[in-house]
Amino acid sequence: MPGQSIRRDVNREGRRPLTPLHSIVNDFVGLSCRNPVAFYTFPYDESREATPVDPECAARQMGITSRYRANLDVPPHNHEFYEITVVREGTAVHHTDTADTEVGPGSVIVVPPGMVHAFTELRGLVVTNIYYQSEWLSEELRLLLKQEGLMALFLPADLFGHPGF
Repeated sequence: MPGQSIRRDVNREGRRPLTPLHSIVNDFVGLSCRNPVAFYTFPYDESREATPVDPECAARQMGITSRYRANLDVPPHNHEFYEITVVREGTAVHHTDTADTEVGPGSVIVVPPGMVHAFTELRGLVVTNIYYQSEWLSEELRLLLKQEGLMALFLPADLFGHPGF
């Protein structure tokens, strides 16, 4: 049954918020002060982009690759960093507390820290995930402020108190 890995309790809007099964920390994806931005394409193979990381981190990312190759659901989770997901191939349903959205090639998803999300109904899904901490972008804040539309894309939860996307 579609979405059966999604657990929810009804919120005040009558929608059931997602319950995270786990939280992903910076180390899991190789984020650090030395490496403030990381990116991976799932499923990963030698022809796809990935941030060079230590062997333990690389092994964790290969575990995620195996889920994508098997078209298994990505269970509800959140993270301590921003994630931008660009769908390159295939389709899936992306779940948040506010919407269940079909995604396909060209879809872009911005997930701020702490927001619970999940994917179900994966069908050949290939995504590139970009991970970053907004405070690591602060040196370039003046440049971001000058670019129309970028501020809302990269910093909505920090500046406006809600994810917005």
